[in-house]
Amino acid sequence: MKLSIIIPVYNVHAYIRRCLESCLAQDLPPGQFELVLVNDGSTDNSEEICREYAAQHPQVTLICQENHGQSVARNRGLDKARGEYVWFVDADDWIAENALAEAVQKCDAAKLDMLAFSGIEQEREPNPKVACTRNMEFIEMTGRDYLRTRDPTTCTPLYLFRRSFLLENKLTFPKGVFFEDEDFVYRSLYCCEKIGFLNRVLYYVNPRQDSTTRDQNPDLAYDLLEVSRRMSNFLKTSVEPKYRRTFHDRIALLLNKSLACSQDMDQDGTARLNQAFYQNRDLFWHLRKSSSLKDRIEGWLLSMAPRRTIKLFRLMHRL
Repeated sequence: MKLSIIIPVYNVHAYIRRCLESCLAQDLPPGQFELVLVNDGSTDNSEEICREYAAQHPQVTLICQENHGQSVARNRGLDKARGEYVWFVDADDWIAENALAEAVQKCDAAKLDMLAFSGIEQEREPNPKVACTRNMEFIEMTGRDYLRTRDPTTCTPLYLFRRSFLLENKLTFPKGVFFEDEDFVYRSLYCCEKIGFLNRVLYYVNPRQDSTTRDQNPDLAYDLLEVSRRMSNFLKTSVEPKYRRTFHDRIALLLNKSLACSQDMDQDGTARLNQAFYQNRDLFWHLRKSSSLKDRIEGWLLSMAPRRTIKLFRLMHRL
């Protein structure tokens, strides 16, 4: 078995057929790849559609569980996967026709831990928005050098992973938070001994306005703060000094995104988030270490008056 496509499924009845049809319209023999569908407690008819495909296609496996979130569903799919490589695909997106053979061939030939490729954000209008295009010929480097010299996307579906690489490095998705890709991709790239780049669009993103991470939900501020904490802990325990700047920059970005959520909060919500930042004020260190002068100034100001974090943030962003 060469490849496992892992697809978490939650209330996507309007999109799941397109996703599954794209994953089946491939140039690998059916016995060489599998689809591992993890129904995460859907309350619409997504499970029925998945059962239909599992009954018709022997390479489709359906796992059902209570709703625990995308991270748990992805981790469970990884536990059940049998392929040499794994591809995490979102159920509301789709993949390019006949994408698998070339991707697997590149991974095999270069003995890659990870393969990166391009994606397109497909708008409802006729003109698609190109996202994460790499515009480079096939090259190889370590994941650490990629982190240090490029601006890597943290969109997990834009990478193929060698399954043994994930298992050996105990790389799983953090449970119970959104924006889990940020933590997972950065840890994966840091551990990656060899990553290759395929200059081809293999993935199509459906930019749903009701997507959780696109929603203007102020509660996402706490998930961004939690992911920042996880990445900070990884930096302190595992990252060599010469690779730390890229982690500082990414954590600074996440902290600012979290603070920006306060714009949609009422007074009580703002006070709670301000208290959460005060309790995590040691994270301001990453702002002070950022390559951005604006972040560094912000970091020093917040460090000097941590009880006024949100007030200072708003003041700075009005200037």
